[in-house]
Amino acid sequence: MAIYERSSGGYVAERVSPMPGSEEAEQMAALAEDPESGWRCAEPDPAPEPSGPPAKSATKAEWVAYAVSQGVEQSEAEGLKRDELVALFEEGGES
Repeated sequence: MAIYERSSGGYVAERVSPMPGSEEAEQMAALAEDPESGWRCAEPDPAPEPSGPPAKSATKAEWVAYAVSQGVEQSEAEGLKRDELVALFEEGGES
């Protein structure tokens, strides 16, 4: 859950943690983008954890990111073709 803060004189004057996807969350995000508002996003929402391999039709970049998240070296993953990455994690592969 994202946390937004408004500072005043070097101190945190207000701290808000709106429900993700709510109207308040959208308002706070807009305020945080406006440098004149005094609001900032102190703790952004965490990136969602991948639930499994990407679709076979996903881009090579998505497959490289997945391979790296599974312990493959970045340079090795980038050196493989997309179809080779798919094959690496298909049933019976290294996954």
